[in-house]
Amino acid sequence: MSKQMFDVAKLVEHFGGRSNLHARLLESGEKITIRAIDQWLYRGRIPSAVLATMLRLSVLSGEPLDLAKFTKRADQQQRPDSREPIDSLLD
Repeated sequence: MSKQMFDVAKLVEHFGGRSNLHARLLESGEKITIRAIDQWLYRGRIPSAVLATMLRLSVLSGEPLDLAKFTKRADQQQRPDSREPIDSLLD
């Protein structure tokens, strides 16, 4: 059985992209930067405390996340080309 991981890009997109997610996290009290979100996208990982906040935000908005819809096999992980600015790949 292959290792499963969250599809971070799909999670960020669910919240309307990195700018909208950033704004919602700030409003909820998370001290987060756009650069941090860029790093999650690059690494394919979200800190567990922030993921918990995202889950809470989804419940409060009336659209609870079904995390099973945001998983993929680890071998499907694709990192952006390091020569290409991450901004061109997002939003």
